[in-house]
Amino acid sequence: MQITESNVVQFGSFMLSEPITAITDVLLALLCFIIIFRLRVLKKETGSYSAWSFFFLGMGLSTLTGTIVHGCRHYQTEDAHYNTWMFMNVLSGLSVFFAQLATVKYIHQRSKHAKLLQTIAWIQLVCYFVLILIFRSFNVVKIQVAVAMIPVMIIHIAGFRKGIKGGGWVGAGIGMSFFSAVFHTFKISINEIWFNYNDLSHVFIGASFILIATGVLKGAEKEAAGGSGS
Repeated sequence: MQITESNVVQFGSFMLSEPITAITDVLLALLCFIIIFRLRVLKKETGSYSAWSFFFLGMGLSTLTGTIVHGCRHYQTEDAHYNTWMFMNVLSGLSVFFAQLATVKYIHQRSKHAKLLQTIAWIQLVCYFVLILIFRSFNVVKIQVAVAMIPVMIIHIAGFRKGIKGGGWVGAGIGMSFFSAVFHTFKISINEIWFNYNDLSHVFIGASFILIATGVLKGAEKEAAGGSGS
């Protein structure tokens, strides 16, 4: 292994850009796929958590695509890099949309506003696709996540306060994810090569996934057992 320039490591003839960012992207993808497997096992008993499965599938594919965006930058033309980056962000936007749909299903039996929230989710998704194509900025991604996921967080925390199983974990997980936006926005790094702001944000995203999955699994297990509260 040889460090040839800032944020590029050479393994033989292979040039790996942003090595820790690429590796943590792979780890996030693996985490998402493990969570999906667990949810699929539970789905044999209850079908209420398929939207969360799609959330984690989208995030897993997005972070896996991020491995190419960050790790293979040396081999990409500007057009290829942009198209791969855009595909990563499309997957991310779809994931957030499925988190919203999962939340609509979460409150469906308890709120007359579920259909309105579903319509809002669709409108936000379309607006996100339009804005990301116009501005081509990762700031659009961060704004979309905040606008869509803050209500999701509030709904799940409110469910937790009413004794609904798993809501507190999901709310805490979404809250954790906002730390990643802080580190990314202000470019807080430990080391520019070995642990930069992208890598630190991935740590918070991973913690967020674990917390959200814990909440979803607790709720799914409760539903499979025939209960409704905690």
